[in-house]
Amino acid sequence: MPGNPNHPPTTRKPKSLLLGLSLTPLFAACQSNTEKRSTSPDAEMMAAMQDPEAMAAMMAEFAALAPEAEKLAPMVGSFTSRTSYWMDPTQDPLVSGGSAEASWILGGRFMAQNFKGDMMGMPFEGMGWMGWDRVRGAYVSMWIDNFGTWMMDPAEGQLGEDGTSIVFMRHTDSPMGPMHMKEVYSPREGGYDLTMYMIMEDGNEVKSMHIASERR
Repeated sequence: MPGNPNHPPTTRKPKSLLLGLSLTPLFAACQSNTEKRSTSPDAEMMAAMQDPEAMAAMMAEFAALAPEAEKLAPMVGSFTSRTSYWMDPTQDPLVSGGSAEASWILGGRFMAQNFKGDMMGMPFEGMGWMGWDRVRGAYVSMWIDNFGTWMMDPAEGQLGEDGTSIVFMRHTDSPMGPMHMKEVYSPREGGYDLTMYMIMEDGNEVKSMHIASERR
């Protein structure tokens, strides 16, 4: 790819440095989890963090596939979607169509979603990622789309009371200011549903969107 005259060329980093940079988030996650286990890690735990074998074992623990991720399986595949969204909760929803593709990535540790359709008469395209975060002890979800240049803050979720749905809570900034949302993914025979609610200042939940996805 030709160089960009507006930016200096990237300096090639030694492989050892690149490997160190790639492992830095994982080391930080391990240390963060250690702090969660004990607000005052004892000398034995601190010594283990300096032990390469103990650190390798801890890294393997966090890298292992999480059985909780299996709850995402109903959303993997090819789907046709029907989106209903409410600009005014007192009025009938606007309805549009679309399609979604989702697949496992990184050895089944996360699921990647790609959505295409239309919204408010304009082409809409978005992508997201979901997985079970062993450090947080929660499902995590991220989303970006062509209706904005910002990335929503990650949502964290847990299984719903029915044991199959996943309920995410998302708190993020937007051009309209801070937004607080609840997102509920509900698997069913032949597909799944996503229902989104805006959480108002008084704590009330207002339904804002529903996406019914049917497996193709």
